[in-house]
Amino acid sequence: MKPLGYGRAVAQPLRQLAHRFAFGALVVGSVGLMIATRFDVVPVTDLRTAIADASTPALELFSRPVSSLTGLTDRIGTLTDLAAENARLTEQNERLRHWEQVALRLAAENTALRRQLGVVPDPEQRFLSARILADTGGPFVRTLLISAGARDGMARDGIAVTSAGLVGRVIQVGETSSRLLLLSDLNSRVPVTVETPDGAAQRAILAGDNSPRPALAYLPPHVMPEVGARVVTSGEGGIFPPGLAVGRVISVEEGQIRVEPFVDWRRLDFVRILLGIELHPEGAPEVSPALPVAPAPARSQ
Repeated sequence: MKPLGYGRAVAQPLRQLAHRFAFGALVVGSVGLMIATRFDVVPVTDLRTAIADASTPALELFSRPVSSLTGLTDRIGTLTDLAAENARLTEQNERLRHWEQVALRLAAENTALRRQLGVVPDPEQRFLSARILADTGGPFVRTLLISAGARDGMARDGIAVTSAGLVGRVIQVGETSSRLLLLSDLNSRVPVTVETPDGAAQRAILAGDNSPRPALAYLPPHVMPEVGARVVTSGEGGIFPPGLAVGRVISVEEGQIRVEPFVDWRRLDFVRILLGIELHPEGAPEVSPALPVAPAPARSQ
């Protein structure tokens, strides 16, 4: 029988040998697994799939508490945001209630004064609401496809607006859909009026150039609106009705005046199309244009 010390004497060199080559063996094994995985060696792929299948229940079990905690944190954050949003909306609602009463009083006063002066009432406006289906524009065109067409009563040159302001006009009408030309499109020309420092309203043309901020054209050289001046439609040309909110002057640099539309293009989901607007009824006398007439832009296809 060999003494106990003999076994220890044999095991000691083996342990040292294993420690010496363990790192190298692991590196070689890792590289081998990477190569086998890269070339889709069937046994390795099957082994990896089996390990993933076996570990899935455990991973799901351990992930549930984390998911629950994350969901709870999100709900707490949402409740906090809702409380702040509710307080903001409550305050806003109170302000709107006040302005609603002011608007009703002014509307009644306006109606009474119009009746006394014998003012011919404005023609009744029809409108359609439509959802934005797709952005069909490209590098040189800014158009939108909407979910209303001829079967819904849509008509060419209908005016697209939102609660914020003017969006554009209808240029093509299909049976179930239509296409809008945005006011930022290169072919868009919108007659507008812009506030001036002396309080007057100067007529101009809002000319699209495919940028988010179209430019004002045909302003007299001595007229220079201030940044923040409000821009609305003038009604010239008989397509856009007067008084529609368009935007504000955002910059006046190097003789170029840029306007930032009130409409947020990134959050445009629905539009309202104004129809049946007759600004120049039949039999009305012709009026000479107050602005230089620009060449008619080519219509977008």
